[in-house]
Amino acid sequence: MKTNFFKKLSKIKPGFLFFLALFVAMSFYYKLDRTMFYRPQSLHAWRQTDCLSITQNYYQRNNSFWEPEIYNQLSDDGHSGKTAGEFPLLYYGVALLWKLVGKSEFLYRLIVLSISFTGLFALFKFSKEVLKNNVQALFVSLGLYTSVTYVYYSANFLPNIPAFSLAVMAWYFIWMFYKTNKAKFLWTAMFFFALGMLLKVSSGISFVALMGWAFIELLRKKEKRILFKKPLRQLLPFFAVIISVLAWYLYAGYYNRLHQGYYTFNNVWPIWQISDKKIADIIHRANLLTRPAFMHISMYYVLAVMWVYVMATYKKRSVFLNYLLIVIPLGSILYVLMWFQAFDVHDYYWIDLYVNVLLVWILFFKTIGTHKWFNSKMVNILIIGFLLFNTVKCNQLLNSRYSGWKNSLYNNHFRAVGELGPVLLKHGIKPDDKVISIPDGSINITLYLMNRQGYTNFNSNFDKPGTLQHRINEDAKYLVVNDTSVLNDTLLRPFVKYPVLTYKNVKVFDLRPYKK
Repeated sequence: MKTNFFKKLSKIKPGFLFFLALFVAMSFYYKLDRTMFYRPQSLHAWRQTDCLSITQNYYQRNNSFWEPEIYNQLSDDGHSGKTAGEFPLLYYGVALLWKLVGKSEFLYRLIVLSISFTGLFALFKFSKEVLKNNVQALFVSLGLYTSVTYVYYSANFLPNIPAFSLAVMAWYFIWMFYKTNKAKFLWTAMFFFALGMLLKVSSGISFVALMGWAFIELLRKKEKRILFKKPLRQLLPFFAVIISVLAWYLYAGYYNRLHQGYYTFNNVWPIWQISDKKIADIIHRANLLTRPAFMHISMYYVLAVMWVYVMATYKKRSVFLNYLLIVIPLGSILYVLMWFQAFDVHDYYWIDLYVNVLLVWILFFKTIGTHKWFNSKMVNILIIGFLLFNTVKCNQLLNSRYSGWKNSLYNNHFRAVGELGPVLLKHGIKPDDKVISIPDGSINITLYLMNRQGYTNFNSNFDKPGTLQHRINEDAKYLVVNDTSVLNDTLLRPFVKYPVLTYKNVKVFDLRPYKK
C-alpha cells in the first residue's frame, strides 16, 4: 500500500510541486489561512452577502435550482426574495456541500480558491509548454497572484474569479486542440467557456475573439488555416455556448419579471448615459481606488515596455496571434465602455481585463525568448525578484482591507449583527420572523449576517412617512438597529416603545403591537 503511494508520488512532476509550494507559500504570506475564516466584510461586503444570501437560501429553504432567493424581501410586492442574476451553479453547488458537512463560509472560500488555483496551474502548464522556461511560466501564472484584486477575490464569495479561471482553463484546452486537432479538446474548451460565461458573461471577451477567428478561417484557403481546419463544423460548439448562455439569461429575465425583484442589473451600465463631469469623477475615483488594486505601479511600467516591444515585433508572430493582440484589447475597451460606471469602486469588474495582461506577457516572453541572454540565470533571478517585490506590495495593500475606513462599518456596526443569531433565538425571535434592519444601505449584509429575512434601507425609504408602517403591515415583526444614533429620528421614535434586547451596539424592538 505504502509502495503504491510512493510510486504515484514519484510520478508527480517537480514543476507542479514547485508551483503548488509557491502558491501555498504566497497564500500563507497573504494571511489567507486567517482571513478565509472571516465573516463577509471589508470592501464589497454588499456583493459578498448577495452571493451568500442565495447560497444560504438554497441550503436552508431547500429551493430548487431554478428558484434562487435572497434575504431581502424585494420581490412579490415585499413578500419574497425571489430574484435571479448570474447562473447559480456555484451557489447551488456550495449549498449541496453544506447539506453534507454543515454550513461553512470557509468551505465556500476554499472552493473559490481551489478554482483559482486550478486556473493558475492550467496557465502555468500552458506557459511552460509554450515558453520552455519555468521561471517565465511562473511569472505569467503567479504574476496574477500578486494583484490585490486577484488575491482578494480568489478567496471570496463572488463568481468573478471562478468565471475568469474557467476561461483560462478553456484556453488551455484550445492549446491542446491546436496541438492534436482532436474535437474532444475543442468541446472541452467550449464547456469551460460556457461555465465561465454563465457565471459572468463578461469573462467571454476572449471567447468572442476566438469565435471571430473561426469565421475568418472559414473564409481562408484550407492550406492557410491555422487553428480551425474544418471551421464550418467546428463553429458548432461555439453556437452551443451562446445558446446555453442566452437560455439562462432569458430565464433569469422571465423569473425577475415574474417576481418583480432585481438584486443585480443583468444589463449594461454604459459611459454614454452619464455626463462629462460624472465621467471625470469615475476616472478620478478609479485612479485612487481600483487601478492600484489591479496591479502595482511597477507592473504597469513593465507591462507598458512589454506591450511596446510586442507591437514592434509583430512580424515575428503568426497572423492569429496578432489578431488576438488587436481584437481582445478592442473587446476589452468595449466592455469598459459598456460597464464604465462600475469601474470607480467596483474593483471586481476589472478582473476580466487580466486577459490582456496575460496576452502581452506570453507574447513578450515568446518573442524575446529566442535571445539566449534573456534565458540566463541573471535574468531569471531578476524575474523572480520582481515577482517577490510585487508579492510584498500586494500583501501591504491587502492587509489594509481589513482595517481603517475600508472595514470600519463592519468593525463598528455589523460585527455584532453577525453574532445575533443565537441571541435572537434566546429571546424568542424565530428564524422565519421578518425584520427591518437599519441602518443598512445594502441589499443583504445585515439580513444575511443575522440569518433573517426582511427589509433594509436599500429598498425602503424610512425617511418617508408611512414606509415603516407599510413594512410592519407586510409582516415585519422586529426592528433591528445597529447604530443607535438613528433612534433620534422623529419618524422612528414612535416605533421603539417595546425594546426586546440590547447586544453590544445593537438594539432590537418589537413591532408586532403596531401591525394594523
